[in-house]
Amino acid sequence: MKPVILLTRPDTAARPFADALRAQLGAVRIVQSPLLRIEWLAADLPGGVPIFTSPRAVEGFVRAGGDAGGGCWCVGDATARAATEAGFTARSASGDARALVAAILESGEAGLFVHVRGRHAIADLAAILSDAGRETRSAVVYDQVTQPLTPEARSLLHGKAPVVLPLFSPRTARQFVKEYRADPAMRAPLFIAAMSAAVRDALGDIDARALSIAAHPDAQGMRDAVQGLIDAARRLEAGPGHK
Repeated sequence: MKPVILLTRPDTAARPFADALRAQLGAVRIVQSPLLRIEWLAADLPGGVPIFTSPRAVEGFVRAGGDAGGGCWCVGDATARAATEAGFTARSASGDARALVAAILESGEAGLFVHVRGRHAIADLAAILSDAGRETRSAVVYDQVTQPLTPEARSLLHGKAPVVLPLFSPRTARQFVKEYRADPAMRAPLFIAAMSAAVRDALGDIDARALSIAAHPDAQGMRDAVQGLIDAARRLEAGPGHK
């Protein structure tokens, strides 16, 4: 059976990722089942240099009435592109939260910073930067509400076809594990691409045929990890001796 890709990102992030996967991989079946739903929040935005750790944070900042005319810091290139499109002069750390903190500290920039984020964050950047001598506040501009797998996704996981599962955040990983363990009929072979070690750790001891961590924590790194897992799943289906 041909492997199928299961995307669990919110729809606005899943659609462009799916399009890019098809451009890179060719004809491949992709099932979308968002495990998180974005809800925009009214926020009191303090003055200061914005720090964005996702494109959604950029959108939430603008929706909350923030001024997108100045400079900002971004965790990665996709977030920086979203900030640039919104009107910012964006600086990208081209990495993860640790790289972002290091870049801000190494820049020598002082003054007030504002970490614009969702309600659930992997790291408390405001506390980390403030402890390092860079006064930083948080502004929560959106919530990520968990939701169950769709019937189509459940049917896929009940089947025998290999399922390639890219997971972008620890919270999404934990929600998937919760859904998976609650349904003993889910026995499809899993090939999981984790965006980071933190995502891998959130999966616990889930039974996966293969688990790969992206070489770089961005969309291209995840697409490359998915491609490697698609190849591995195809070799498994082809049987011993296939290269």
